[in-house]
Amino acid sequence: MKFTTRTTLALAALSMGAQAHAADLQNSSFTQGLNHWQSAGDVSTQSGTVLGINLGAAPVAVLGTASTAYDDDAPALAGSYNLSGLDPIETAPAQGLESWLSLPAQALGSNAYEGSAISQTFDISAGSQLSFDWRLLTRDNGSNQGEPDAAWLSWNQGGQVQLIALGNAGSSALQAGTGGWLDTGLQHASYTAQQAGTLTLSWVLADVNSFSNTSLLTLENVAVTPSVPEPAGIALVLTGLVMLARASRRTHQS
Repeated sequence: MKFTTRTTLALAALSMGAQAHAADLQNSSFTQGLNHWQSAGDVSTQSGTVLGINLGAAPVAVLGTASTAYDDDAPALAGSYNLSGLDPIETAPAQGLESWLSLPAQALGSNAYEGSAISQTFDISAGSQLSFDWRLLTRDNGSNQGEPDAAWLSWNQGGQVQLIALGNAGSSALQAGTGGWLDTGLQHASYTAQQAGTLTLSWVLADVNSFSNTSLLTLENVAVTPSVPEPAGIALVLTGLVMLARASRRTHQS
């Protein structure tokens, strides 16, 4: 019984060590669609050529500003550039996009009318690096460059929300692409977690200054690279291994 008890304790210690890192980022490659992700507005996963845009063979998340019922891109028919069948949501109301992102009113700009977002909450350790690739496309003809459609990353941790600008439809990085789109091309971004804890990451795209001219934000290759293991987790694993070794020796001696 002593061997069984010690073995059970040792295995429990190993299990505790393995659980030192709780819920990790899930479905970061979007191979399971939007499973494990929360979304608001026009958000979907796509691959191949969509709306004249080559997205590649692997699935990517696509956020859009096109409505289902209005001709945002006349003479194109209403809903022509909406990919999910769901409308973008307004930013300002109590249940609007800024509230959904835990942002204060007008955080996305005083003339941000509506938008879409995708989000996931998970645990992260201090020093871990978040990386992802994004791409901004727009059909804006330049008339709204004073306050263009824009995309951000929202980093919500420890009760504080940091809004990080990614790009906007007035950027000089936009080049003429296929199908009438202006395109930034694929851009890489990475950020380092300064503290451990529960993190809510969100990507958001807003329709600014007018409802006309659709913009899209694509997201892919989302990854979190951990820092060195937490000391508590290492200690638990080492304790478990030592206990297993001792139990094994006693068994062989009996």
